Amino acid sequence: GVGFFQVREPDLGGAALLALTARLIAIAGSRTRIVVNDRADVAVAAGAALHLRHASMPAAAVRAWLPAGTWVTRAVHAVHDVHAAGPVDALIAGTAAPTVSKPAGSRTLGPGGLAALVAASPVPVFAIGGLGPAEWRWVAASGAFGMAAIGMFLPRPGEDSGAAVRRAVDECRTVID
Repeated sequence: GVGFFQVREPDLGGAALLALTARLIAIAGSRTRIVVNDRADVAVAAGAALHLRHASMPAAAVRAWLPAGTWVTRAVHAVHDVHAAGPVDALIAGTAAPTVSKPAGSRTLGPGGLAALVAASPVPVFAIGGLGPAEWRWVAASGAFGMAAIGMFLPRPGEDSGAAVRRAVDECRTVID
């Protein structure tokens, strides 16, 4: 039920990140696309997809040496970011809603801001930030292709990580279906 899984481990060195990514690809098989955050070298070595942060290298520069067919996403926060994203396969738009991972009062897109980014984009847009099953309806109404989440998949007390993922996917399916 999870379309892609982003590896966001900025504190890992290249060798450790490559080993982790390769292991995740082996576990996921063809069911889930593994995406490496901001490390094109690791993505290429592992055969993974690549996510470019807002302040990363330009997508066109990275594409010049990525293997053909490598799936690339970029983080966007405003319509001008969408126009400057370059040759990517999808955009990750955030922060969509208030989240505990951002300081109180941080700017969020909300339904209208997300809809504006989707309308400006020639590629699919995934919303991220502060999202769970309760937000699915307005994310879908914005035209977004889907949503990405972190907190929704974290284990609750007494829940292991596998059970947390299954619970989160089941909660989303209930709302989507």
